[in-house]
Amino acid sequence: MKALFSILLFGVLSLPSVATSDWTATGIISVSDYRFVTSLAEGSRFIYVGTTGGLVRYDKVDERFLFPYDYLDVAVGGIINSPVKELYVSGNRLKVETSTGTYSFPVSSPFDSTSDDCPESFPGYIPPTGYFFRPDGVLSDMHLHEYPVTACLTDFVGNKFLGTWGKGLLRVRSGGNLLDILPFGLASPVVDNICVSDDYVLFAGNGGITVWEKERDAWDIFRAEDIPSFPADRVEDALIAGDTVFFATEFGLALLDIRRGRFKACRPTVALTSLALGKDTLWAGTTDGIAVYSSGGVSLDLLRRADFPRVNDVAYFDSTLWFATDYGVFTWNDSGFLQYTKDDGTLDAPVISAKVSADTLFLLSRKGIVAVPSFAGEPTIFPGVLIFSGRKIRDFEPVDRFFFFATSGGVALYDRKGFDTKMLTTEEGLISNDVEVITREGKYLWFGTPKGASRFPLDW
Repeated sequence: MKALFSILLFGVLSLPSVATSDWTATGIISVSDYRFVTSLAEGSRFIYVGTTGGLVRYDKVDERFLFPYDYLDVAVGGIINSPVKELYVSGNRLKVETSTGTYSFPVSSPFDSTSDDCPESFPGYIPPTGYFFRPDGVLSDMHLHEYPVTACLTDFVGNKFLGTWGKGLLRVRSGGNLLDILPFGLASPVVDNICVSDDYVLFAGNGGITVWEKERDAWDIFRAEDIPSFPADRVEDALIAGDTVFFATEFGLALLDIRRGRFKACRPTVALTSLALGKDTLWAGTTDGIAVYSSGGVSLDLLRRADFPRVNDVAYFDSTLWFATDYGVFTWNDSGFLQYTKDDGTLDAPVISAKVSADTLFLLSRKGIVAVPSFAGEPTIFPGVLIFSGRKIRDFEPVDRFFFFATSGGVALYDRKGFDTKMLTTEEGLISNDVEVITREGKYLWFGTPKGASRFPLDW
């Protein structure tokens, strides 16, 4: 059911509609960087947190941030995309002042509670191990990063919530002095790599790595500047095996033990571009060939140079290793490299992606897509002149009869049976039209953008 909402843009335009529920989630939901808090307000159940990445809600009863938390206003400009300057609850309305205008939403049984004035001197709150909290309201960590308090709120039962600049939301329970950090959201809004497993979703981009553990709804952030054994925030590729994440970087292979939060770098240093796991072996594309590691990633077993340049992607399919390169597609086994030539010339161009879906390998080149069936069947060709519609494709994901394409103008959805294309943009709820990467997570697709990541349900 649609929520009653109104919008006041620049104090001039008011657009009301009719509804019965407080908030309505859209089909597409998004996540961004919510670590920089600007304002706080309280409703009967939620703490509303205004941040530079948008508006989010903390559920006081379940003690968690809401996910999904994308709202009806996405269709008319997207408060989720807009930095929040100030918010307050008055009567039964939540007023949200953003860089794009002032928004008003209904809230159930609200308290007339907004941000308090923060004290000049804070009590001696005790933060978690590895952190320090000064009386002037600055949280710091062992890496000498400082996170000043920017907003304060005491809720109806006496819990104190502190918004910070860089560490998100903090909480001190009523009558206590222990300072809890309530992490949520991404290390950086820039997301150009996403990988998934049954338990985790990992977001990587310039500014840090974020691991979301879905069952516990726990968000962990890692930044290269704080981790000597993690060479760079820039990740070329990543994959998750159990509780271990493998990262391909220009400085070599790095491993993350998610449970322990510990990184390890594998020597020697080899510039890696892509990863695939098969037959208890970790295969990596490099700038001039391949690297083969033990399944634990602890040792480099083989480094083989090739006649082709940088490997753009690698896939393990039909007990064969496939390489997408600027010189076409190659396979590799103990006999060496062999160029794949069963297509009509579509692969005689830079091949940027190789993805396995069901029993088919899909190869994306600048000229189109080649679908290679299992057991050496004849390939199917999808010419780019028909399916790209003049768009420059950055990434793609095959889903049943559809191709989803990442472009600078949104996500293009091509129907292989209907031969038509539809667009998903910010008007449908994307956090940004500048889409870099697409990754499938079961019944969802994730889209990575410079403003965060959006999740699209595949039950349309």
